[in-house]
Amino acid sequence: MQLQLENVRARQARLVAAATSGKESETWYAAEKYLLLIEADAAAAEKFALEAVNQISNGMGSEALASAEAAVALESKHRNSKTWRPLREAIVAELAQNAGGCPGG
Repeated sequence: MQLQLENVRARQARLVAAATSGKESETWYAAEKYLLLIEADAAAAEKFALEAVNQISNGMGSEALASAEAAVALESKHRNSKTWRPLREAIVAELAQNAGGCPGG
């Protein structure tokens, strides 16, 4: 059984798993575990991104870049990083503007 999990949260998968039986229930419980991992990585990526914003605001450019790259790496585990890559690119541009060069962008 193949599930379509786009826009499905772990809690929703758990509810479906509890409401079904047999192989279908097992598949939904496995989906719940997978979605919990994605949700944890998304929350961690968001935390790194917020740190990056605070760091760049406080003149901590290299730390901000490292935090943004951590956010991109977490998101990239599950999909093409379309949420946090623009933040990383903005930080790279800011660092390049301040340094008059391109810091590894």
